[in-house]
Amino acid sequence: MNPRSVSVIIPTLSAERCRAVLASLAQEGSDFETLVVDNRDASSTDADPIEEGPARRVLRPGRNLGYSAAVNLAAGEAQGETLVLINDDCTVDEGFVARIAAGVDPEAQVTMAAGVMRQSRRPELIDSAGMELDRTLLVFDYLNGQPLSMLEAGTPDPVGPSGAAAAFDRKTFLAVGGFDENLFAYWEDVDLVLRLRERGGRCRLVADARGTHQHSATLGSGSVEKNRLMGFGRGYVLRKWGVLSPSRIASVVARDLPLALGQAAVDRNLGGVTGRLAGLRSRPEPRSYPTDLPDSTGLAGNLKRRWRRRSGVRGASPTGQVAVVFHSGLMSGPLRSLENEIRWLSSERDVAVLVPASEVTDPLFSRLGVEVVQLDYSVPTLEGGAVGAVKEFRDQWRQIRLLRAFFRDRGTSAVLVVTTAVPSALIAAQREEIPVVLYAAEIPMESNASRDGIGVRFRQVSRRISNRGASSIAASVLACSPAVADAISAKPPVSIHYPSIDPALSHGDGAGFRRERGISADVPLVACVGSISPGRGQHVLLEALPIILEAHPDSCLIIVGQPFARRGDRQYSDGLDALIRQLGVTQSVVRIPRVEPIGELLAATNVLVNPALTHAESFGRVAFEAGFAGVPAVVSRVGAVPDLLEDGKTARLVDPGDSGQIARAVLELLDDPSLGDRLAEGAAGVAADIASPDRSLAVFKEAMGRVGVSAS
Repeated sequence: MNPRSVSVIIPTLSAERCRAVLASLAQEGSDFETLVVDNRDASSTDADPIEEGPARRVLRPGRNLGYSAAVNLAAGEAQGETLVLINDDCTVDEGFVARIAAGVDPEAQVTMAAGVMRQSRRPELIDSAGMELDRTLLVFDYLNGQPLSMLEAGTPDPVGPSGAAAAFDRKTFLAVGGFDENLFAYWEDVDLVLRLRERGGRCRLVADARGTHQHSATLGSGSVEKNRLMGFGRGYVLRKWGVLSPSRIASVVARDLPLALGQAAVDRNLGGVTGRLAGLRSRPEPRSYPTDLPDSTGLAGNLKRRWRRRSGVRGASPTGQVAVVFHSGLMSGPLRSLENEIRWLSSERDVAVLVPASEVTDPLFSRLGVEVVQLDYSVPTLEGGAVGAVKEFRDQWRQIRLLRAFFRDRGTSAVLVVTTAVPSALIAAQREEIPVVLYAAEIPMESNASRDGIGVRFRQVSRRISNRGASSIAASVLACSPAVADAISAKPPVSIHYPSIDPALSHGDGAGFRRERGISADVPLVACVGSISPGRGQHVLLEALPIILEAHPDSCLIIVGQPFARRGDRQYSDGLDALIRQLGVTQSVVRIPRVEPIGELLAATNVLVNPALTHAESFGRVAFEAGFAGVPAVVSRVGAVPDLLEDGKTARLVDPGDSGQIARAVLELLDDPSLGDRLAEGAAGVAADIASPDRSLAVFKEAMGRVGVSAS
């Protein structure tokens, strides 16, 4: 345990980002207190709560206090002698907290310490190792853009730490009043460092306390709000610290004028100008201009580095950024299907993964090692009649403009659209003359008597038109099965990219999975995995459960999945809960939003069921994953299933919507384990033949090569 107790403070506006940094902190155990300040409004915290845990408290003010006030709130509540501040857009390496906290030594006047943050896109380069200030107090990230290797030879300490990853002596922090809460966000760390140095405090660089910083993840590089807040902070610090003297005014103008005009030209907003003016008009308590500041880069070098930083953050690179567009932030087949491929892509190019801002983003995205950007786009719902169609058209037009701006600002050279259901992304790329690779993973929904009607017919036709239109825009098309290729009737080259399936991912601690959920080792366990929506047919499986329980009363059904943000899916999910109560099977059903890794579930399961109704499976990977785990599958005859699986040889196939067939097939497999073993072995054999990771990656590389993205 550290000689001094430690409190880690994380202000956040994003549950997803906060969970990522908390996961990285979990590597260090619980020798420190963690205080999360959830700055979201009450409705957001209720819908997607950040959970408390061992040595972790969550402070919920119910509104956005800003960075300064949030940290001050937590510092007042903290029990530790050392405060460690971490932005929610950072993740830290194992040992980070202990190392940076050990750098603080108030007896030696070292009241602050700086860690080292890597760049998220180029992890061999430093994003920040604290801050440096020039004679006008213009701040820049210390060592930004320098290779990490330079730290091995020893590096001078910075003037102070950056707020992204900093440590402070709590007693001294509180004695100087903490952060100035007039600074909502940005420049608050500069002002604090100056006040700490005013008291004789020094900063120590802790070169081995490292992490990764996703720069500008909160407000976005060049956004109006970020430029305004940064401009205000600059003007406020100029006024507060007496920089605007006759001897320095020319230096201030020489720096700030090109910066403000450059922001206005590049970002197409005047946030930096209006923010500076507001800061200069403020009336802070005046302080004396600081003395004894370390040397800093001169004017020309500073402006050059700022341009390099901005170009990097906005995605400019010699080869251009590749944007990968998903239709959902939730874990889904396309995400699992391309996990290996996107890792390869990120090793060759700068990659930005786009997901809808309306959804919680699955933690699996963070494992890809790429920047994940949430933008306000969505899948057209095609509901609401004529009025709804007009609103949808307007919204899609807005989304096209949004995505065009993103592609243009990032210098995007190629786009991979991992769905046919987001036409705005395809049209935006086309309008910007950027080549597109389309990963087609959908089949237009099939007709079904229970889902008939004009509205359904309209959506069927619209989806088919969308599929064909999407394929006509793309320079290259990857279809996840022959059935998908037939459905889109694409004009460009179409390659069959069977989603790669790694056998190792199908194995796990099944006994531990059962123990964790209170399921006895001898209980027959039936599992269903997939997003919760009417087309997935989970209700049909529930209707089969009473029949299964008649023969095996102790059986348990696990339903894994969560609904998308669509109202209909949320209502369907609520309806499943009502159906469980109505059928009287509450004690026999367990619902889980997600299981990661999937092998933990499969190792505990006796029979896997995919009861898809109108959702036309484009590949059905979970049945093959189950095969590698030695688990037989019962699957509805929808979409590509009859082409890839054979009844009695690789799975038990049933008619969609027939709960009786599902019940009989499950009972047959529970009563005849040898049959289940043969079916699982058959499914695994098919997967090994058509969907090995090496084979799938080779097909992907060939398609990306058609748009100029090839192995270096």
